[in-house]
Parts: sequence; structure tokens; C-alpha cells
Amino acid sequence: MNYAIVKDPTVDANITKCQGESGTARETCWADMDKYIMENVVPWVPWRWGKNQYVYSNRIAYFSLSQFSASSVIANIALTPQAIQAG
Repeated sequence: MNYAIVKDPTVDANITKCQGESGTARETCWADMDKYIMENVVPWVPWRWGKNQYVYSNRIAYFSLSQFSASSVIANIALTPQAIQAG
């Protein structure tokens, strides 16, 4: 694969900065840098598109899908109040 190397002085400066941090400040620094890279440096294209259709029960108030496993995220499923009362 022949990918061009991205030279971004902000990333280089942030790597140096984050390496010098410790504790919570270090975690925050790396998280902020990751966000910067994903939003400004690396192109990202979702593999799921808005035209996909999903069939689910009317007892479900909310759910989300994992883009990596193509299945629902169990921790992000909410039932309607009626479904909760019905048990």
C-alpha cells in the first residue's frame, strides 16, 4: 500500500506534550490528540449508510448499532415504559 505520510506539526507537538504529562493530564492529553487526529487529519468514512433499514419491536424505545460488529450494542437498548410495565 502506498499511503502518503501526513506531516502535521500539531500532531508532532502534541505527542511531545503528551509524553511529558502524567496521571489524568496524560490521559486527557492523549484523548484530545486522538480526537484531533480523527476529526482533522485522518479521513474517515462510515461503512453504514442512512438508507439501511432495521426491523425491531415497537417495545424498543432506543437502540444503537456497533459499526464494528454490525449488531446492536446491548448496553444501549431501552424499552418503552409500556414494555417495562408489562414485564
